[in-house]
Amino acid sequence: MGFWAFQRLVWARAMKDARHTAIPHSIWGTVRLGAVIVLATLAMMVANQWLHIVDRGLMSADNIKDNFITLAIFVPIALGVLFVGLVIVEGFFIVPFKLWKDAGGGLVRPASPLAIRFDVTNPGAKFWSDEVWPDPHRVADREGTEYRIELVNTGPNTVEDVEVTVSNLGGRSADGTMQFARNRTFKQTMHPGAAEMVKVFLTGANILNEPTSRAVICARGKDVPEARLEFDFDPRAVPIIKPVQ
Repeated sequence: MGFWAFQRLVWARAMKDARHTAIPHSIWGTVRLGAVIVLATLAMMVANQWLHIVDRGLMSADNIKDNFITLAIFVPIALGVLFVGLVIVEGFFIVPFKLWKDAGGGLVRPASPLAIRFDVTNPGAKFWSDEVWPDPHRVADREGTEYRIELVNTGPNTVEDVEVTVSNLGGRSADGTMQFARNRTFKQTMHPGAAEMVKVFLTGANILNEPTSRAVICARGKDVPEARLEFDFDPRAVPIIKPVQ
């Protein structure tokens, strides 16, 4: 993966992780957001000590209405600054550490029971074929060539919450979660020896406008190491994706 492709991967994941952290998904998340708002209010009070907001007439020390109006303006600004700071921390420290850890952290990386497979000979049109994807809005269905990978649980134990993502595919900088073809879900429980076909993408009329790239497909499951496989993406080649040797 090239330097700029790696940077796009890092900062796209940093933005995604920051949004996931900032948006409450549980009671604890709501409590955490409330704590952040309180901290933002305290930051406003500290800012007053440095910037002398009251002395400048932006907020009256004895007018409660003015205080609420000013807080309504500055607290969202403070929250925005905190979010930007969170993205910066994620991008410079947390995400690179996660990628380093996922790569083994300089140690021998344990093997994943999940195996990603793709056969460029396409036996029985198993890995790509002409398909139609229904439009969820029922406006116009999409037609094109559907590319798939096979995911196999090679281990002796059942793996829960299995999901597959693709990053740096063509001009897409954000990670995309792929759909299991059999039951059209985005998470799956896979028993020992189970094999599932997973939809990667559907080519469209503008596929030739997509840039070539080095895509990464990752399979993750509960309490197991992730499986990764790099693909060269070339919209003018057949097949469009090929595993990196």
